[in-house]
Amino acid sequence: MNQDKIKFIIEAHPIYLHDRDGTEDIVGFIKNRLRYRFPNSSINLIEIPLQVIKDRGSIIVEISTLSPLLDLDLITCAVKIASEQKCEVTIEGAIPGTVPTRIYYDGASSKKKHCLLWKTQRDYNTQLSLNKLKRIKIFFHFLKTYHNLVFTPISQFLEYLGTRDGVRSVLSYGTRVELIDLTECPICGCKRIYPLHHDIGQPIIGFLTKHSVYYFMCGDCGLVFLNPTIQQDDLKYLYDWYDSEGKAEPTEKLYSIDALERHASIANFQVFIDKYAPKMQFNSKLIDLGGGHGEFAVMVKESYPEWDVTMMDFKASDVKEFLDQREVLCHGGDFINFSLGDEEYDVITMWEVLEHLSIDILKEIWSKVFNALKSGGYFALSTPDFLSSYTHSQDFWAIFAPQHLTVLSEPILKSLWKEAGFELVEVDRTFSMFRQTATYFSYGAKNNASIGARGDAAILDDILHNKSFLLDQKAWMLEKKHGTELILLLRKPN
Repeated sequence: MNQDKIKFIIEAHPIYLHDRDGTEDIVGFIKNRLRYRFPNSSINLIEIPLQVIKDRGSIIVEISTLSPLLDLDLITCAVKIASEQKCEVTIEGAIPGTVPTRIYYDGASSKKKHCLLWKTQRDYNTQLSLNKLKRIKIFFHFLKTYHNLVFTPISQFLEYLGTRDGVRSVLSYGTRVELIDLTECPICGCKRIYPLHHDIGQPIIGFLTKHSVYYFMCGDCGLVFLNPTIQQDDLKYLYDWYDSEGKAEPTEKLYSIDALERHASIANFQVFIDKYAPKMQFNSKLIDLGGGHGEFAVMVKESYPEWDVTMMDFKASDVKEFLDQREVLCHGGDFINFSLGDEEYDVITMWEVLEHLSIDILKEIWSKVFNALKSGGYFALSTPDFLSSYTHSQDFWAIFAPQHLTVLSEPILKSLWKEAGFELVEVDRTFSMFRQTATYFSYGAKNNASIGARGDAAILDDILHNKSFLLDQKAWMLEKKHGTELILLLRKPN
């Protein structure tokens, strides 16, 4: 059709970088990308709320700055359909972040729609929407490092993301991180390691495709590990402002009942407080390593006020004032390099920490914890369980790359705790997705790789929004020890 009749409308959702507003850069990128394919069309920037000037007979293409990597072939096809059939075109099966918000013939009946089935998500299974700060960071990294990204066909860029160089660019997170290639299992030394792929869901970081190889599984011991991996000293570059998704500074509200109930590890905390803590002595001395903002430490102190409770985290100074008020001791720093002393504590806890440690530190931490515990002391920990079917579902095991350097399991951990001298007391599992029922499966229903996978997620989303069913299912899964998160209670022998 005549390109003069195509009107592109850009909705300027704010695009924030750590040190500046990047919205103008994104708008310029989108305009240049569109002009490359549609040089004679009209391109206008409309601030939110969107105000479209009606122009009967034109094709209106609404685009968000959250989707700069537009699939120009898709737009060409959709515009042709909208023009020929004088209708609105909806799109199914395209990669998020490559699709206009809306494409329609101005003047078409509101009921007349055509569904265009695209297959890029089935073919590549990735996430390119800039509705996460970490993806904004990676996009701007590619804007600097990938030659002529603005004019590159989306298929060519996607093919690059599936290469080893593309994977390294994403995992380096646009920073100075040094990546190390492994040719054997870092736990047992087996050279038969096998690549894993995410085929249904996508990592939160985006840009990794189903063809990207970044996790490997050892054929002998079953360890799943990031490869290329990251040295411990470089991990700090992954936990920056972008990783925090712009969360506000911590406040008192973090410790309210409502906030604690929404915490990612609340189910793990409750297992400890309700089931494990009663096994321990009346005035136990506990330290929670990698405790974030100290939510678990606060819950323990409130449940067992006679306990001596300490929280250690490298950002602990941000919440010291709040923890002091709740009689929780606070140590700021890296517990890896901090001396825990000898036979100092009755209880040591690490919730969702082990998977963030480099392999070398993962192997060393057990003896450090063992030595810091008194005889008869307890070590409680949790980590995603790769051997659980619940962790396999929706490719949950892969969504936290590159922050998760390993995806562990009970057999892997058993070899480590036994070598250190621990004995096993309890094994439990919780299902972390229960806390995200409002978003996790609804996301999958829109973005999973295939129609079937999107349908499965939609069914689970419906089921888990049934509150009475949800309560019964939580209790049943706790009893049966089913879930994504493995919880261990270990003991140092007397």
